[in-house]
Amino acid sequence: MRGSLRKLPSGSWEIRLFLGTDDTGKKRYRSKSVKGSKREAERTMRELIAKVEAGDVEADRSEQLLTVDELLVRWRAANVNDWSPTTARDHKRAADAWISPHIGTVRINRLTVERLERFYRTLLTEGGRSGRPLSPQSVKKAHSIVRAALSTAMRWQLITSNPAMARSARQSSRSWVAGSSPNRRGASDWPEPSGDGLVQFDVRSWTARAGR
Repeated sequence: MRGSLRKLPSGSWEIRLFLGTDDTGKKRYRSKSVKGSKREAERTMRELIAKVEAGDVEADRSEQLLTVDELLVRWRAANVNDWSPTTARDHKRAADAWISPHIGTVRINRLTVERLERFYRTLLTEGGRSGRPLSPQSVKKAHSIVRAALSTAMRWQLITSNPAMARSARQSSRSWVAGSSPNRRGASDWPEPSGDGLVQFDVRSWTARAGR
């Protein structure tokens, strides 16, 4: 069984094991996030390979326990051919600067509406350079990226619900800000300009809350 290591923006290591292909020819992988040195990650990878080869059920579930960082890496890889180079670069910069430092190590199946609310509040109060407030538009972009990545995770059947969409649904319609989807060609994973495609992020409401 083949395995690979990749260092994530949070400083953790992503272990990824190639399990072959399914009946449709689609490649299958198992992933795990590890904190510590590269040597520790390599040791954990060897242990994980042994567990998967032995049919360990918990190891087989590891793909469902992706962290936000790991999901963002996969999400970008799955969509990069549909984005312009500038868009791909902007998404990575936004994820590295605004998302990874705060929720990068959170497992996607444990990401809740309440956790996202705290995340947005932190960005608005100290998410910018040198701990300064991040602009509402930048927070809205971070929200859009998180929401799109989690929607993809739902399509991949890694999670059963998207807390970023649930959070939006709770906001008052009079204070919605219709977000512009990040620029991409054939944006199947980004919201469409109607229905649930509105990036319904209440910038004014959150700015007011953060100032309290």
